[in-house]
Amino acid sequence: MSINQIIIIDNSIEISKIKNLELSNSKIITVDYEIHKKLNDEKIEHFISDDFLDQKLLIKIQKESYKIAKWYNTPEISEKITYNSINLGGLFYIEFHAFMIPFLKKLFEIYYICKEYKNYKIFTSKNLISIIKKHTSDFECINPESLENSDFLYDSLPITKKIWNQNLKINLSRKNIKQIKNFSENFMKKILDVDKRISKNNKSVLFVEFDLNKFQNLFLHPQKKFNFILYNRRRPIFINKKSINILKDSKCSYISENNFKKYRKNDFEVSQIINLIENSGELKKLFEIDSINFWDELKPKLINLSKKRIPEAITEIDYAKQIFEKYQFSSMVILSESGFNEQIVIELAKKQGIPIILLQHGMGPESRETLNLKKFDGVWPIKSDYICVWGNIVRKISSENGINENKIIEVGNPVFDNLSKCKNKEYVLLTTSWLTNNQIFDYSAKKILNYEKTIEEIAKIIKKLNLELVVKLHPAPSERDVGKSISKTMPKARIVKDGNIHELINNCRLMIVTDFSTTILEGTLFEKPVISVRIKEEYYGTPIVFEKNGCHVSTINELDESIEKILKDKDFEKSLLAKQKKFLKQYVSHINNSTDKFIEFISKL
Repeated sequence: MSINQIIIIDNSIEISKIKNLELSNSKIITVDYEIHKKLNDEKIEHFISDDFLDQKLLIKIQKESYKIAKWYNTPEISEKITYNSINLGGLFYIEFHAFMIPFLKKLFEIYYICKEYKNYKIFTSKNLISIIKKHTSDFECINPESLENSDFLYDSLPITKKIWNQNLKINLSRKNIKQIKNFSENFMKKILDVDKRISKNNKSVLFVEFDLNKFQNLFLHPQKKFNFILYNRRRPIFINKKSINILKDSKCSYISENNFKKYRKNDFEVSQIINLIENSGELKKLFEIDSINFWDELKPKLINLSKKRIPEAITEIDYAKQIFEKYQFSSMVILSESGFNEQIVIELAKKQGIPIILLQHGMGPESRETLNLKKFDGVWPIKSDYICVWGNIVRKISSENGINENKIIEVGNPVFDNLSKCKNKEYVLLTTSWLTNNQIFDYSAKKILNYEKTIEEIAKIIKKLNLELVVKLHPAPSERDVGKSISKTMPKARIVKDGNIHELINNCRLMIVTDFSTTILEGTLFEKPVISVRIKEEYYGTPIVFEKNGCHVSTINELDESIEKILKDKDFEKSLLAKQKKFLKQYVSHINNSTDKFIEFISKL
């Protein structure tokens, strides 16, 4: 077929627009998974943009993106973008990075598409014009009336609720979430009168962005030495009846909107920062990879995000200052150094000499290749005074990578204390991994397709073996909902998005995990055989849980055989559980007295 035009489209375009085009001499190329799936469903022949980038370039883009996301550290910017010694641009670098990653993938794909088809007319989506016009003047917009999506990661939050046995997803705006959160917390504070729990004779410990349900062992501990004070500016304190009961039964207090004195509008000039970004020569140089500059495309997005977040940042800094003026904290506990509010309280705690404790809250790959990723994600102690790790493996890795031994405190994981086990072995539990929003590899249409296909194949295998299936989706808001495709394959499968995973693990016969996650350890704690079905490629080295045989690793083609062997061969299952328990002991110490060890540590500060 002779081709005389190229059609490059994203998910913003309606299928009817494509059908109205003359397609006989056209080559259609899709740049995201969603539009690829729509064309597949309509049986419209097309190609995917993944084919135009190789793995070496993807890795380079990912690596360079970490440096670009920290644009606020450039010399001409950093000194002029601070408020109370806090760099305002740094507070939302994670959100800017999440926006930038899919953009960079499209940018480089389109560059190489245009390079290969440089003599062809291009028809494209409105969203892609700013990229395409850099490389050709011979283009035409298919959907000029389309509205550009300018939402950022935390502009809204998708909420999934089960109604009439169906998962209904709704998006709540940032403003609505805040209103609901403030109302519930102000109301419950009056009911529970938690401020009276704060004793002047006790040390006060500030816990930042903690989940009451998950850390109930910590907050319900019968200690009498501390005032535990929750400071959750993003995460709602009350998410269900259980969280209300935990707070009611604990000695814990929390900071709500009513704690703050409202100031007049701050006279800090956000417009000065915007002008600085607008006219920065250094930023123009920074926003470049492989001699391809993309400052002109990303500058409006960065300005838009800055206008949204900087006023909020100034308010949050003023509020946090009031808390540090009101209370004398003996220590502060965080789960990450990268969060918007965490960065604010870290700087304020540093000024007052308050010890900062970074608490490990998940199992990572723990390979050398992930060190830069850990630092970027804020789970490596750069500004924290201590890191409380789960066990010997992370303690050793931390020490080998330059963390002072005196800063590494091995306390175990309070979440793993006092887990009651039962023998109601009813079903196979599948826990899905997370296709992240900060890794360029996870935006590949081929990889998303492979992920969804593998999940469907797992359901088919469980059905063929005549077993019951429960699927626990990853709780991340951005996680892809594979529930519908599973239900088509196995209508009786139970799909769970939220809720207590420990109850699901406790009642299962065996667990299947996609790739790796902390649930491998949790399965072992409940003495369940765990199978990991590998889907993703190992861009960051082999996870240590696989190196040390912390679970049974299987391909999708071997899965039915692996399941049957575990269910029918008692010696094999016994051997597998022994290997899992061996790894668990290496990775997690102080099981069932971790909370005591943690409280013992903070009592010394």
